[in-house]
Amino acid sequence: MKSILLKMRYEGTFKFFFIILLMLGLFTFTYYWGAQYSVLEYRRAGMLFKADTYPEIQYYFGLRPHGRTVFSGLSVLENLLPEFIFPILIGVFFAGRYRNDRKGKVINLQTTRTGRLKYYLVDSIFITILIFGFFMMAILMQSIIGYGVLQFFNPLEAKTGIPLRLIVPIIHSATRISLYYSALLFFTYGVAVVMPFIEGAVYSIPLIFTIIPVFLVPWKVPLRQAFIENGSIFPFSGTYYIMIGFFFLTGLLLIGMKVFIIKDEI
Repeated sequence: MKSILLKMRYEGTFKFFFIILLMLGLFTFTYYWGAQYSVLEYRRAGMLFKADTYPEIQYYFGLRPHGRTVFSGLSVLENLLPEFIFPILIGVFFAGRYRNDRKGKVINLQTTRTGRLKYYLVDSIFITILIFGFFMMAILMQSIIGYGVLQFFNPLEAKTGIPLRLIVPIIHSATRISLYYSALLFFTYGVAVVMPFIEGAVYSIPLIFTIIPVFLVPWKVPLRQAFIENGSIFPFSGTYYIMIGFFFLTGLLLIGMKVFIIKDEI
């Protein structure tokens, strides 16, 4: 049983990364199609399309949506991916990690062999770093591919150069986006180990806690504060750091309760 669970976990991890890349690839393809369509529409209307009036970085996933309003074809993807699809994927592939181990009867074996502190802390930190690395690699790959599309296929029919000054903002925003998702999973893991009775509802936690701020603070959605606007990263956003702090501190508190206070099921 243990080997089966480990195999499923291993395969699921790479399936998650592949799907993330696929979603970002779809985003890039939609950008390319939208760019060509916009240029064509301007021509049909007898108007001159001025590509230099739009952000140089409009091919990048981490650009805030209103900076890319000319490409209406992207509106669905750029709004659904961050706050809806990605949290769902995190929930499906990782939120049930502890639940599956508990049902597979491997937790007591692991905690007896390694100790409760090491098992829960190492397991939670491992998946947190894993999620961070996956999103970081995927987002940076999308930025490279997106720039390649802009550079070599030239959908905007405009001269482009290597935007070296935008490398740091892209890496910065990719880091903050990835950190948000990893903190979200750390918090979800903490909830799962303390409240196993919620069973399958644990899969919805990443989505719920990403959607709630969208309605509570729509003018400063925490996740969106990690995105770039017109080529510059937001220097500071209280809602973003408050949410990151809440996820990590609450997750750590819950995991600590599980290690030192709440006993494992026999």
